[in-house]
Amino acid sequence: MCYPFVLPAQVTFLLLVLSVIVAILVAPKAGARRWAAGVATGLVGVFLFVPTCIGVGFALDPIRYGEFHYATAKEAGERHGRLPPQAVDITLHAYASGHDARFTIDEDDLREWWRTFPPSTYSGPQPSTPEAVAESLPSHFGRYGWTPPRDTVVFEGPRAANAAGFTIWYSPSERVAYLSAAYW
Repeated sequence: MCYPFVLPAQVTFLLLVLSVIVAILVAPKAGARRWAAGVATGLVGVFLFVPTCIGVGFALDPIRYGEFHYATAKEAGERHGRLPPQAVDITLHAYASGHDARFTIDEDDLREWWRTFPPSTYSGPQPSTPEAVAESLPSHFGRYGWTPPRDTVVFEGPRAANAAGFTIWYSPSERVAYLSAAYW
């Protein structure tokens, strides 16, 4: 749950520490005592930490979240760790508590990747009726223009105790997978 705040807090902390160091170094030139400048800047930093953190978050969010396109899973990098390495033509929608992806992959490659997870941590694949697929597919997928084909198979991925995990809807006929991952 705190993941979206970690990077802004780290950047803010670094900025405030650098501000204290600069204040200590510049203080003698301004006719002030170093310790007084350090204490004053530190106290101001304590009071400004949350507003600065919010500002840093607003500055970083357009870079971290949104729609991204990748040719391969390797290009997407470790940031989106729930993508099979053989995935190609990836469209990814990242947000604070997870990501959704649409990608192309061969069924054999998907099943091989799926077997890398301990069997006790997931269920799947499960053939589904079009009605069951439509019911289980996240409603926000419609905003992306994603509609599951009629032959979709559902893979319920590993789940953590806090419900973090992922689900994949895969169409063997179109070789297209839809992934929804949530993390806390």
